[in-house]
Amino acid sequence: MSRLSPDLIDVALAPSGIQLVRHSRLTRRQRARAEQRFPAPQGLGTVLAQLDDTLHQPDWRGAGGLRLILSNHWLHFAVIPWSDALTRPAERLALAQGVLEEIYGEQGEQAIRISESGVRRPALAAALAADAMRQLRQMAQAHALRLVSLQPLLMQSFTACRSQLSGGDTALACLEPGRLTLLTTARDRWQSIQSRSLPYEPSPAVGPVLTQLFAQLEQLPQLTVLIGCGLQTTLQSVAGMPVNPASTGLAWPTPAGWN
Repeated sequence: MSRLSPDLIDVALAPSGIQLVRHSRLTRRQRARAEQRFPAPQGLGTVLAQLDDTLHQPDWRGAGGLRLILSNHWLHFAVIPWSDALTRPAERLALAQGVLEEIYGEQGEQAIRISESGVRRPALAAALAADAMRQLRQMAQAHALRLVSLQPLLMQSFTACRSQLSGGDTALACLEPGRLTLLTTARDRWQSIQSRSLPYEPSPAVGPVLTQLFAQLEQLPQLTVLIGCGLQTTLQSVAGMPVNPASTGLAWPTPAGWN
């Protein structure tokens, strides 16, 4: 196919593996699907090299675009307050960089993306190592693929659960192999974000970790929505507050050997 092909390749990248789906935007027909599962967690550079090798295979050649969802493992997040004094994107970016450095310390050159939620509302910043971003863009260019989108798993999960998170003070608990990320909202505004590592187990103990995260909050959420990405867990409440399962889970790579 030519570079004008309507085909898109959707890719999920995680330390535990890679998932790829090729489909046509015109017919919505799926053309190929593949999953590569790693026996042990891998760094992002290694995972991108594995993806590069996979894209050389016949099923994935000649597509027109690439859409990537990136594991929360490799990203730093921060809620960025609104400021009427900052009117230019560069100023918002500088503020985001300062907030991220205050939380995580100096991390070297970072590629920062800001998800705005409206005027006078806090934004959510996600930071990826700049070297990884360059490697990713060079890989897409080498395969003549337009990088259509690059989205954190957290934002994909938030979109999937948006209707369940509207109104009141709520929280989204995004669970994937080896990681739990908690995003809280207050009156439909992003409030805080925290992440914790988990054992790579098919059924990790999520309740105690959520309890620890809740202890860091000034106010407990009225409702927490728990979305399992590659994992399933049953949890009805934490610290006396209700926990609801997401109305839909997200397909996500799991380590080799898991059922």
